This record gives sequence, structure tokens and C-alpha cells, in this order.
Amino acid sequence: MSTSAQGDCMENKEYFKVIEYIKEQMKNGTIQIGGKLETERKLSEKLGISRPSIREALRSMENIGLIESKQGSGNYLLGDFSKNLTESFSLMLLMKQVDYVDITEVRRAIELEAYKIAMRSISDQQLKDIKSCLVNPLNERFENEILFDRSFHFAIVKATGNGFMMNIVEPLASVCEELIEKTLKKATIDEREQLAQLHMQIYLGLEEKNLEKGLSAINAHYDLINQLQ
Repeated sequence: MSTSAQGDCMENKEYFKVIEYIKEQMKNGTIQIGGKLETERKLSEKLGISRPSIREALRSMENIGLIESKQGSGNYLLGDFSKNLTESFSLMLLMKQVDYVDITEVRRAIELEAYKIAMRSISDQQLKDIKSCLVNPLNERFENEILFDRSFHFAIVKATGNGFMMNIVEPLASVCEELIEKTLKKATIDEREQLAQLHMQIYLGLEEKNLEKGLSAINAHYDLINQLQ
């Protein structure tokens, strides 16, 4: 094995050693989301790893969303993996492993299931949050229309209380942002009003506890999106 390969192997071992140590701390409750990690010096002493290697491991963990580094304050357990997923989904698009139709269909499938779950126990406040995202294209700036569209669909998933769903949908929505912008720019005002009306029907389905009405509107919404692409 070359010296370079040996060095890479050693760095990987040290990286996983740091990861395993933090995982163990999470298991025994020593650290929780938002908690501050030990200093680089303490980690280096406890794990028998050089400080530059500790620093590199922490940087890698920040890149995948496991921790957050605050200048002059230290490193904190974050547990936000949406950034890493967004990058992965974006690369899959660039490499043509998937296309926007694939991603739209995944969003449809998740939203249909999320809608069923949300309807079982949605609160008045969650209904208000969803309603606040309803807009009339004639009365809103185009940029706001895009923002409210994303917020509307995420609010439905958020109402499920399912953290895994939320962590999947957020990066999917980020990747689709460019597609949504292009789609709305290409759409006529009548088509944009039609999308807004479908949002209203989706909301009313939740308010009225009418599952069939809501699911039908979700399918019609994504069918129209596919037609406009």
C-alpha cells in the first residue's frame, strides 16, 4: 500500500472513531440536539487523535449536517441532514440518474400519504398555518407566489408530525425550486389560478375532513404540474 493510501486509511479510521464517540454520547444522553461538543483539545486527548485530524473529522460532520460550527463558540450537535440530501438529489439530476418527473412523482406519493396522516389529528393552528399559504396569483408578486407554494406543501407534511417525512420533503422541494419557478413562469394566469384553486381544495379537504376531496385535488395539482413541464 502506498504512503498516500495508508494516510487516507488512517484518516478514515480517525473520522469513524470520532463519529462513534459522538454516537455513544448521544446514546447515553451525554449530548442532545443543540448541545455543545467537547473542545478539539479534549476530543484529541480522549481519543488519542491529533487535533488537525479532529478538526478534519468535525468539518466532515458539519458538511453532512451532523454538527454546526459557530465561530468563537464551538461545535454543536445539529442533526440537520437536509443540506446533504439536497446536494445528493441535485447531483442525481445533473448525472441524469433521475429527472424532474421522477422527483415530482415522489413528492406526489409522499404528499398523498402525508395528507391522510395529517387529517387524523390536524390542529386548528396547523390548519391556520396551511391556510396562510393560500394566495391569489393576481394579488401576489411572482416571487411570493413561489415561496407560498413551497410553504403550503411543506405545511401539510409538517402537520403529520413525522420528522422523517419532513427531512425528505424539504430537500426534494429545494431541488424542485427551479422547476417550480420555470413552470409558473410558463403558465398562463388562468393556469396559475387553477393551481391556486387546487390549493384551496386541498386545504378545504382538511378543514372539512373530506379525504376524497383532498386527495383528488392533490392528484389534479400534480397532473397539472406535469402538463406544464
